Amino acid sequence: MENKSNFLNETLGAIVYDAGKSKDDVEWVGSVDGLFAVSWDEFKEIGDFAYDNRCGTVKPSLCVPLDLVVVFKDGTWLRRVISGGVEKWVYVCPPRKLECAESFEVIKNCKYHYNNFYIVSADGGYIG
Repeated sequence: MENKSNFLNETLGAIVYDAGKSKDDVEWVGSVDGLFAVSWDEFKEIGDFAYDNRCGTVKPSLCVPLDLVVVFKDGTWLRRVISGGVEKWVYVCPPRKLECAESFEVIKNCKYHYNNFYIVSADGGYIG
């Protein structure tokens, strides 16, 4: 059973509800590496199509490219992810260093959790 979704409507919903922005805040839409880019007005024309947003697990070759981003004028962006077998947009802000950030000297892979890393401070204490 297909789960048809309109990609333009999905994108507009993510802009408004996930990012708290409007289409006027969009700087460009394109590939995360910046090699491909269009304006919002150009994207509206090519992004208005129905697709099965479960295709990340059904037919990966028919998916919306996962390197597609919607970049906002303030430097934040939407990126594509597959979560629970469903493709969707996720709002991303650039990381920022806190004033209270501590230095560290060692990064180790935690043997109990796949892809979980922890950082050890200069005095040997666990940071996170």
